[in-house]
Amino acid sequence: EKSNAIPILGEAVMEVWQADRGELLATGGETYAYNKMSGYWTCFDRGLTQELEVEIHKAIAAIDANPTLTLINNIKKWIVIHPNIYKKGIRFNDAGLIICSNCAVDPKTGMQQPHSPKHYALYGVDCEYQPDAKCPTWLEYLKEAFKDREDAEDLTTTVQEWFGAALVRNKPRELMKALVAFGPSRTGKTVMAGVCRTLIGGQTCALRAKEFSEQFGRQPLINCSGWIADDAVSPGDLLDAESWKVIVSGEPTSIPRKNLEAWEGSLDIPVCITSNTLPRVKDQSEAVYNRTIFLPMTVTQSEEDVAGRIIISEIRDEIAGVLNWAIEGWQRLIERGFFKPPKTIIEATQKYMDDQNPCGTWLTECVERDNDTMIDRRDIHAACQGFQVEYEGVPLNRTLGARKVYAGLLQRFPHIIDYRKANNRYFVGIKLNDDGVRFLENHKERNSYETIGSGAGLINQDIPERS
Repeated sequence: EKSNAIPILGEAVMEVWQADRGELLATGGETYAYNKMSGYWTCFDRGLTQELEVEIHKAIAAIDANPTLTLINNIKKWIVIHPNIYKKGIRFNDAGLIICSNCAVDPKTGMQQPHSPKHYALYGVDCEYQPDAKCPTWLEYLKEAFKDREDAEDLTTTVQEWFGAALVRNKPRELMKALVAFGPSRTGKTVMAGVCRTLIGGQTCALRAKEFSEQFGRQPLINCSGWIADDAVSPGDLLDAESWKVIVSGEPTSIPRKNLEAWEGSLDIPVCITSNTLPRVKDQSEAVYNRTIFLPMTVTQSEEDVAGRIIISEIRDEIAGVLNWAIEGWQRLIERGFFKPPKTIIEATQKYMDDQNPCGTWLTECVERDNDTMIDRRDIHAACQGFQVEYEGVPLNRTLGARKVYAGLLQRFPHIIDYRKANNRYFVGIKLNDDGVRFLENHKERNSYETIGSGAGLINQDIPERS
């Protein structure tokens, strides 16, 4: 009877699937399959859907019926709405465990337990947990990669803590940061991304920065195990600051999907990209800088040094040791409660901020915080003009306008106060240092500019007494 064929065949397919592979789950508008071998759930994608359709086709053929597309689709729809696989309010990745190929591990204690669908994990690492495993090749690689830095040991510590955090889902927001390794060719960036990709496991996404800002650009991030991309930035690429913050921080978001309704949810994935250059970014809130670890890699190896040695393959052979190393980093990080970037990373971040700020170099070289001093807005603009002409070689008619200078100033020194006195306006809380005053005076001499001061010819002025 046709009316009985769909449920009978649907029950048969579900029974075979769950006996051979693992449980099925319908929740939140999606269907998931549990893999008994890997220990985690996977949202149905084209691959899993195709496998289910093949199983349905086999079941229909087994009773000598005609496996039409209509019948296959009807059975598939019947399965995904079956009450026995539907569960409401499932919270994935809430168990706080790292799913390895042979067990589930508590990263805080190192305690092991068997795989279970009740862990509701969506991700797992593609290696066994071996508590005594080591990773000498990986540690040698890191030592070589940072050998030109005085704080090499601290850089390795930060990388270790980030790798540990990358393995843990539902972690505190303060510990959710992207890792961006940048520098010239042959500095080991590809190895960094490759080891991360191997450790994270699953289906990672290699999205490029320019694709990230396109209408459907973020769609590949849905249900991926991590955004791990090599050479992800081309010169001149512009990074969408708000979208970057939302993805890295795991905030609720809406992601447009081609020919589908928008996906609603939060992405809880590690982000690690490498590039020769950093992207341009327009970020007044400094969200990109606060949510990212910028890791400069500058030790260039010659082609002769790397010829004949495939270091990534050697490290993959000791990935269980890398896992232990990462877990150790996580234990240290979670105890501290925040990342503690070393000098190299702090300076790289500040330089990147300066590069994105149209007057960043001038601010670094010429302007200082001083809560007891103020300066006329016109003088601050003239000082920047003088710096650009004398130091950067910019023609006067191509220097930054006042609005851009003020915007850059407020971005660097958000504490300053806009103070009015008669017809003059001042920035309170900053001053020009000796170099800044010199550039202003030279600009005055070249262009017959009259410094405003307070009427007494002063550039940096004491703030008036407050009542």
